[in-house]
Amino acid sequence: MEDDSAIILPFRKVPSDEEERGLETVDVYISDVEPAETGRVLK
Repeated sequence: MEDDSAIILPFRKVPSDEEERGLETVDVYISDVEPAETGRVLK
């Protein structure tokens, strides 16, 4: 039986735009909301 782990294919990974660009940060706000008030807060 042959050892398939020694096979080297002529392919290389092409990184996506997301992988090549630098990290970004965004400002966010968080809050505790009672489940009964969720609809009102989202409006």
